[in-house]
Amino acid sequence: MTSDKGQLMSFTSYALRWQRLLNLLLTSVLPSQALPILPDFLREAKLFTTRV
Repeated sequence: MTSDKGQLMSFTSYALRWQRLLNLLLTSVLPSQALPILPDFLREAKLFTTRV
């Protein structure tokens, strides 16, 4: 059980780094389009990380 939790934590930290990178990309390239969808994206990512 602990190994699964460790994998989930490492995956979550990876996902968070990826989110920050994507958010940075979106806000620098498409600020007006990106900002409204970010909450939905974060919600989806949270669901994805809890499902995995």
